[in-house]
Amino acid sequence: RTSIVRTIQAVRQFSTSSSRQQLVKAPIKVFGVEGRYAHALFSAASKSNALEAVESELAEVQNALNNDPDLAAYCFDPSIKKADKQPGLEKALQQSNMTEFS
Repeated sequence: RTSIVRTIQAVRQFSTSSSRQQLVKAPIKVFGVEGRYAHALFSAASKSNALEAVESELAEVQNALNNDPDLAAYCFDPSIKKADKQPGLEKALQQSNMTEFS
């Protein structure tokens, strides 16, 4: 749990530190909550020169969700609290050697 909090704080720092560094503009505008997270991820990955790594990691996650119905059902099951899903998903991502952004 603490690692995800640190990651979120790092992403927020990258995305809200306009006084220290100017934000990296995403090539397309995305709106809403999803857009804010997508832009923060893009900005953080861009500043760390990790855009390609993050893109491939997100594609891996998308493929896993598309190809594993049990995983998709677990991730999208609204009866399971996010806090209960988080430790297992974090462990799986860590075992996959994904970057801190993904």
